[in-house]
Amino acid sequence: MNFESTITLVPEIKTGYPLALKTVYNQNEIARILYQGAALSFQQVATTTDITKNTLSLLSPSLRLETSSDGDAALKKGAYIVDSQYRPLIAFDANGVVRYLDSNVRFTA
Repeated sequence: MNFESTITLVPEIKTGYPLALKTVYNQNEIARILYQGAALSFQQVATTTDITKNTLSLLSPSLRLETSSDGDAALKKGAYIVDSQYRPLIAFDANGVVRYLDSNVRFTA
């Protein structure tokens, strides 16, 4: 039996929830991993070897990771992923919970 053809990893990104990765088998969810931490760090990296523990790392040449300022009441100690025009696409708080998601952005596996 070939299990590989029927198992899929599906990212789940919803406002108010931590990032999740679902494992789906024959269209049924069989496992879920939540990416939630405490006091996460945020960094933009050039390669996967630069990724560290307890850090939300962005590996993208076309998007930027901007940490929130101390005066940002909506997102203290968090970060935004922004496009080339500095429009926020998604925001994370210090625990990795999604706090903003542009309604025009779609994430696919």
